[in-house]
Amino acid sequence: MHICMITGEQFPQVYGGIGNYIYNLSKILLARGYDVTILTRGSIFRKCYKTKLDTIEIWKIRYFPIYPFHVRVHGYFLNKILLKNEKKFDVIHMHSPLVPSLKTNLPVIVTEHGTVQGVISNSVNQDLSSIFTKIFSKEFIALDQAVLSNADVVTTVSNSCMHEIKTMIPEKKELYVIGNAVDTNLFRPDPNRERDKKTILYAGRLDSGKGISDLILSGKEVCKKFPDAKFILAGKGPNLGYLKRLIVKLKLTENFLFTGYLNQKELLHLYQSSTMYVLPSYHEGLPTGLLEAMSCGLPSIATDVSGCSEVIINNENGILVQPKCPEDLSLKIINLLESQDDRDRLAKSARDHIINNYDWNKVADKIENIYHSLKLN
Repeated sequence: MHICMITGEQFPQVYGGIGNYIYNLSKILLARGYDVTILTRGSIFRKCYKTKLDTIEIWKIRYFPIYPFHVRVHGYFLNKILLKNEKKFDVIHMHSPLVPSLKTNLPVIVTEHGTVQGVISNSVNQDLSSIFTKIFSKEFIALDQAVLSNADVVTTVSNSCMHEIKTMIPEKKELYVIGNAVDTNLFRPDPNRERDKKTILYAGRLDSGKGISDLILSGKEVCKKFPDAKFILAGKGPNLGYLKRLIVKLKLTENFLFTGYLNQKELLHLYQSSTMYVLPSYHEGLPTGLLEAMSCGLPSIATDVSGCSEVIINNENGILVQPKCPEDLSLKIINLLESQDDRDRLAKSARDHIINNYDWNKVADKIENIYHSLKLN
């Protein structure tokens, strides 16, 4: 069976959770005997061209960054390529949001990683990207609804995401909560690597909806108690300038480090050597970074919001805090820095929980069953 994956990220420049999801799922499918081709955004200057990541075939389709119509314009070129090559594929698997609606006779499965509606309603105006997204919210929400409405099957990474979808497409469809996943054999603790005593890690996209400004604000109190505490912010995104200015304003430049984009090996090293992981988001689908950190036995603190609260059982395998509350966040960080026993207990429980519930093979089994049901129909 030949699976055609479609993403709005510029794969294989994997900066976010969707790219990681597609990469890991594709690797497993190839190992199981499937053919996989990924259709993604290319360049203004080149027609469709082909490349590879490992053994995964990638088609880069012409893309014009004409905001806010970039998705629809890309859809024009994508549909042209798909029409010419439709007979090569058996099933189309789209990864939303921000993918164009398709014109195809092939069966289509859409995996919603987090609705545009949910992201927009939980973002704050700290940078141009968040401001423009809110201004053109109707355009992006309409795109999301069109993709979901035209799908034969819709899957999501979390129950909260499924609830949002049901408010967007009330008509009856096949809907499944599949979950997100992590390679537990790769993301694992390293017994030969000693953890730092006062390193707080965030890894993910730097945008306003991730609540990183709250983490920086909480750092003011944390650093009063622990002047040598280090906050590592790994990732890229439009909120970077605002966050750097906030750190300067709070006089915390010695305590915060921006690493930029890290490859998998570099990120794994941080998961295995940091003291704790913190995810202060205002909204999540099912966060990949949190799964990876917990799989590495890294004690984790996350906001009690959609997605995070489906992974963390408070005070059992992690800690939940109030969203948009730097005071609560700083208190929980300080408490965890002060207690090695709590860190050890949470680390073991986190690792066990991820192995039992979020291993990639279990998620791939569910998706594979859907592919076969679509092909038979």
